[in-house]
Amino acid sequence: MRDGNKTTLELINGSSEKLSILIGSRPGALYAGLTDREIFEKTEKKVQAVKAFVERHNPDIIFTIAGMTSEAESLGAEVLVRDEGSPLIKQSPLYENPDPSRLVPISLQDSPLCRTLIRSVRILSGLYPDKIVSASVNGPLTVAGQLMGLEQLLIHSVDNPDLVRELLAPVTSRIIELMNAQIDAGARYLHVAEPTGSLLSPSLLSGIGLSYLQELFAEVKVPNHLHMCGDTTAHLEVLRETGAGAVSVDSMVDMKKAAGLFGSSMAICGNIDAAGVLLRGTPEEVALTTRAMLEKMTSVKSYIPASSCGIPGLTPPENIDAFTKTVRTFSI
Repeated sequence: MRDGNKTTLELINGSSEKLSILIGSRPGALYAGLTDREIFEKTEKKVQAVKAFVERHNPDIIFTIAGMTSEAESLGAEVLVRDEGSPLIKQSPLYENPDPSRLVPISLQDSPLCRTLIRSVRILSGLYPDKIVSASVNGPLTVAGQLMGLEQLLIHSVDNPDLVRELLAPVTSRIIELMNAQIDAGARYLHVAEPTGSLLSPSLLSGIGLSYLQELFAEVKVPNHLHMCGDTTAHLEVLRETGAGAVSVDSMVDMKKAAGLFGSSMAICGNIDAAGVLLRGTPEEVALTTRAMLEKMTSVKSYIPASSCGIPGLTPPENIDAFTKTVRTFSI
């Protein structure tokens, strides 16, 4: 098993051009004229949407369209798939009674969301053998919050942390299973989304969630990053200890300060505002913002320019192109 930190840094240093990351391929659904229901229910439609995004933007890393509820569905949550918008948790199985022994897992192949995700990675890896296709999973706290209810998770994290840990154990095992299924299908990168982590204090994140993130990243065999939404400035020291190859931070975080804390052993990704300038700005504004960030981070060899979060489906394609072009043509 290779060290995830080492392989992530090797990916950066081994690229002839500056690597960049656009998290997700969601605009591809619009390009292909597909509904959200179609891309989450049908593998061929998901692949069609991702292909439309790849052919329009030629990203360095290809993300399939994963959503946020695959693991929870495979652990017994009832999921609502909609014509517009990502699937939602319709019923959290542990909301009324948070006893983790009440979980009724199903196999990944019996979970429609997991099944289409794995199959799409396999097909995309075959379609683009010379490109890096990413696996996507959600973090332990995020999945636990979907199973228990987010408010209940936050309350129990303070009042009954042992109960939360009891739930995080099987949740982490299922996340690792889904991760490995995608890697076995051909993924050569891993995106871990843990947005719920920023809702906990740094001490709670360290005391409850850290060991499970460490367990997850200890099993990773490919370059990877951990993404946590929101202002994670106070959480950076905890994130440094996760074992992730890189940490992806949101637009509120000072990239230079974060990079100084991480040092040279961990890469840092970010943080061009996906819901701000990428979605609402002009191509010229995107180019100026991206160039300013590249200039700020010139001395940080472990820096990966990236969107601050997932690319919204309505992001203007010209803005995405402006980001990618600016990164690829940047020079001091």
